[in-house]
Amino acid sequence: MLCNTVSGDNDCAVETAQDSSLIDGSFRLQTTWPHEYVSESIEVFETGAMRWNIDSNDIKTALESISDSNGNKVFGLVGVTRSPYIPPTHSRWSGGYQWVVTFLSRGGNIPAMIVQDSALTGIDVTLE
Repeated sequence: MLCNTVSGDNDCAVETAQDSSLIDGSFRLQTTWPHEYVSESIEVFETGAMRWNIDSNDIKTALESISDSNGNKVFGLVGVTRSPYIPPTHSRWSGGYQWVVTFLSRGGNIPAMIVQDSALTGIDVTLE
């Protein structure tokens, strides 16, 4: 914001220099289980809602807590790291985060996680 004019009463007229993208809300992660080569009956499993700024330990807990009806951990054991996300066209933090999930125990060709981000709010908010 820029203060362009000041009156004698210390009032300021404010002009927006640039719109920002404040992020809020939550997202969910999904995967399928079991592997398509193991069964023809594949189910979709989903985490609960996770805040936009969730820390890595909480994502790890959320993923590792999901089991099928036989007690198998659907996501398996995972390692998760979180770091500030800096878009390629920017030189500073954008307010978002990047999480890297490493599958430590689920073998084979692991299907890509699906992101449900309809509960995220902000301007041009994306989850990949």
